[in-house]
Amino acid sequence: AGRSYSAFEVKTDLANRFQHFRTAEATADQLKQVLRARENGLKAAREKLEHMLSAKRQLAVDVENLEARLKMIEVAQTTSQFNFDDSQLARTRDLIGEIGTRLDVTEKLMNHHVQLSDRIPLDEESADDDESGPTLDAFRSRSFRVRRAGCDLASSAPDQPALQARRTCVVGKSTHRDSTRCG
Repeated sequence: AGRSYSAFEVKTDLANRFQHFRTAEATADQLKQVLRARENGLKAAREKLEHMLSAKRQLAVDVENLEARLKMIEVAQTTSQFNFDDSQLARTRDLIGEIGTRLDVTEKLMNHHVQLSDRIPLDEESADDDESGPTLDAFRSRSFRVRRAGCDLASSAPDQPALQARRTCVVGKSTHRDSTRCG
């Protein structure tokens, strides 16, 4: 641009420009190192964030599993609070029912013995049928039969269904059960 420079001025200017270049280059190198460090820090932070998010998801799943286990335990506790062994109770009920049945049978047998002990046995037809009149006819119409040796009184009236109860009969020293005949 129309001006002339001496060799010394050119050398000094060139030295200053070179120094400025070196300073800029060193600054650039330092900035590149800072950039690399920041990129590495950012990469590490991203990995740490991803790890933390993964851990958070895993913890959320663990919390849900623990809540489900807690609910299962609560349900099990409420059902186990009322878990009784009722097998003994059922056996006791069965035994009580069986004893009650035995007592009913014994009571009926005793009542029957008491009722029949003051009556005249009717094993054979009497020759005095004419004297009994309407009473005997009433018994015959209902077909009552009285057995000997302490058996139950059987009744099968025409207007009632026949009784199918089993009877216990004592003949001499032997005892037998028969639904149709005794004695």
